[in-house]
Amino acid sequence: NCYDENTDFYNRQFISLTKEIQSFIKEQQKNYKHYSYFYGYPYQGFAMLGIFGERPTEERYEEYLIEKFVKETDRILDLGCSCGFLSVYTSFKKGSVVDGIDINPYSIKIGQACARFLKISNKVNLLTKKIQDFQASCEYDAVFSFATHWTDDANYRVPLEKHLKKL
Repeated sequence: NCYDENTDFYNRQFISLTKEIQSFIKEQQKNYKHYSYFYGYPYQGFAMLGIFGERPTEERYEEYLIEKFVKETDRILDLGCSCGFLSVYTSFKKGSVVDGIDINPYSIKIGQACARFLKISNKVNLLTKKIQDFQASCEYDAVFSFATHWTDDANYRVPLEKHLKKL
């Protein structure tokens, strides 16, 4: 008998996550004028969860040396987080509390679903908000802001110096 109750439970949950993400992508294609995905997948990839994308989360985590600079006790802000995969992964790996904002409500829904799946939604707070409207309600130990001063959808285009001052 090859049946393993734990593996079967995980596989059912994994399939459920995949279907939920696909439904958000379809919703966005239909309802959001700034639809922009990588061949029908989120811009960010998250290999651990089987999510394809142009920007691989785990590789970026390593490249940016996040493991070296972020501590478990840190509170992180991720401005223009897209699906928030880098923040979600950082919280999963380090235990840090993360807040992420992005203008795209469908990207935020995908990130929230991933945080729930990984059972870390109590440490991950992803919100739909424009960068220019964000006002911090606490102090952060680290701020992620990757390529967000000039968005493809033209919702936020400022000189890099002005963006860095906001940070």
